[in-house]
Amino acid sequence: MGVELFLNNERLDVDLATKVSETKQINDFFEISDRQTSYTNSFKLPKTERNKRLFGGHGIPGTTALAPYRLHRISVYRDGLPTVVNGLAYIKSVTDYYNVHIYSDNIDLFDTIGDKKLADLNLSAYSHTLTANQWINSFQHENGYIYAMADYGKVDTNAIEWNYTVPSVFIRTLWNKIFEEAGFTYAYTGRVGAAVNPFNPFITDEWKELAITLDEGFDNNLDGASELQLEMSKSGYVEVEEAIINNNGQNITINELDGFVTEYLRFSNIITDPHNLHQISNTQQYQRSRIKIQNNGFYKIDVTGYFQNLQTEGISVYIERNGINLLTIEEGFTDDEGNFGGNHRIYLNQNDELLIKVVSIASENKVFYTYDINCKLYTDNVDIAVNLNSYFSSISQKEFLKDVMRHFGLICRRNGTSYEFMAIEELLTPNIAYNGFDLPAEDIYVDWSKKYNNTTQLDTVIGRYTKRNLLQYQYEDSNNNFADSVITVDDHTLDDEAVLLQRIYAAPENSTTFLNNNLLKYCPVYQKVLNDDGSLKEIKKRKAKPYLVRILKSNTTINYKESGADYVYQYTGMIPFVTFEGLDWASIVPNRYAAFTNMLNYGKKYTVNVLLNIIDVHRLDFFKLIYIKQLGGLFYLNKISNFSGSTITKAELIQVRSIERLGQFADDCNNDFLI
Repeated sequence: MGVELFLNNERLDVDLATKVSETKQINDFFEISDRQTSYTNSFKLPKTERNKRLFGGHGIPGTTALAPYRLHRISVYRDGLPTVVNGLAYIKSVTDYYNVHIYSDNIDLFDTIGDKKLADLNLSAYSHTLTANQWINSFQHENGYIYAMADYGKVDTNAIEWNYTVPSVFIRTLWNKIFEEAGFTYAYTGRVGAAVNPFNPFITDEWKELAITLDEGFDNNLDGASELQLEMSKSGYVEVEEAIINNNGQNITINELDGFVTEYLRFSNIITDPHNLHQISNTQQYQRSRIKIQNNGFYKIDVTGYFQNLQTEGISVYIERNGINLLTIEEGFTDDEGNFGGNHRIYLNQNDELLIKVVSIASENKVFYTYDINCKLYTDNVDIAVNLNSYFSSISQKEFLKDVMRHFGLICRRNGTSYEFMAIEELLTPNIAYNGFDLPAEDIYVDWSKKYNNTTQLDTVIGRYTKRNLLQYQYEDSNNNFADSVITVDDHTLDDEAVLLQRIYAAPENSTTFLNNNLLKYCPVYQKVLNDDGSLKEIKKRKAKPYLVRILKSNTTINYKESGADYVYQYTGMIPFVTFEGLDWASIVPNRYAAFTNMLNYGKKYTVNVLLNIIDVHRLDFFKLIYIKQLGGLFYLNKISNFSGSTITKAELIQVRSIERLGQFADDCNNDFLI
């Protein structure tokens, strides 16, 4: 039957000149930093009428066909068995033939996402307006975003200023979105079930907790446009000796005449009140002026005035909310006469009730003072609209996926519209003892002993590695390297060192600030601007690299407020903190690259000729090792080159471990890797 090709599900014409040779690979261990794909040689297709039609008339004089500018879905069958399914065909040129080549396997996902950035993902479901309630509610989030405690460049441990924090976005949210929008699914496919596989990163706490911080702070314009809600004033005097009635006929509370005397003000002149905030208490005894809040939000409160203190030991003015002192306007006014007051910013909830009260201290068993008091209430809701699509425009989706795979030490393959992942550590550790599983040999390796023909080359050097292969993060301070590590290869013939992997994120340093005995991480997205005298002039947002972090929660209590507001709130519960636990390369390498390091130091690369048939290539499984008895060991299949049918094919194999040693080690999946 020979080779058959189907373009967009229609059969192409072939002839004797059509020879399709395939190179199969999913990841070249020579370059662990690269994720590679299978491909074919450039092959010829005849310019038949059928092929001209399928290629849109490309190659016909005068025809402006789009075919050379389009990707075409193509499948290759040999003797009725598919060896390439839904590959991507490119027309390289047209001579007497169409010259075509194919990329397949892992190309689909990366081709679909193209040059898209993380900012191109549809994250609208996570857009929000940052408020104190939204900030608190995020503490429970397990997807999307979460506001975690860190030093973002402006921190006050007496009260966290929530509008000078930024959210961290969960890695798995971005990962899932990329696959979803590209039309693919994913799964971990190891030697045992994904739900119980100790190498499966997608079931770990780390996968749930891994996140990246925003790469820029917010615009915090605390002096934004305000709307006058209420303005009222009052003049009067208070005289208390033996009677308890003042000049307005208002009852006032007397604790003890030689102690505190409290008057709740009833304002007589309401200048503006478009929203009917001012109400008179229906309590007969007090006849108080109440300010009843209609909507949640931030407000500015101005209470100013003039006192003439004729006979008291001191006068204080407070704003009370729902029966509890909220703000102190003036405390202990003892001068004979003078002005008082100030401006305060506070977050209020719907149905909160505010009262203004004056507390005086009797002097010689008497209280007597006069006053003029003005009160103004403004809305001050300068919303911070958080649109996650405004961030991460410098990170491509491809680099994000690669970084996650490198972090967890994963390789992948395409199976239809699903991508399957396996840990390098699991693949290269054939003698691992899985809890509750006794695996047969065929689940670990495929026996090619009868297919082996000869070895054409044996190398002790595997790829372009050096003596010291550096694994690095980026840093706020370029002199830092605390999260870096190295994979060493004990081969004196190699170059000294080179960067093997470079993270696309920054590693957060330790702040100098503790919050409830938790040392905060320093992830600056805000910058303080100081005056010449060292005082704070302003806070500016700044661009930064996203920080790779882990969100861990602690049951504790925090004080919080908005910057510029006076009142401090308190929250007790599970508080998320930014950490860097287990994310440095020195922690990652022993857990996810130990067997790989062992292979670099003690493995060998064999180039061999093997007799593969079409069924072998059809069933090719890069998630299994290869056993060749003549070579006395197990091997990782790096690639097969130029397969064109049932004939001798070149394969690159990297020695992993000899078959005779299978079962001799008692690795219990506890990350001790006795190799």
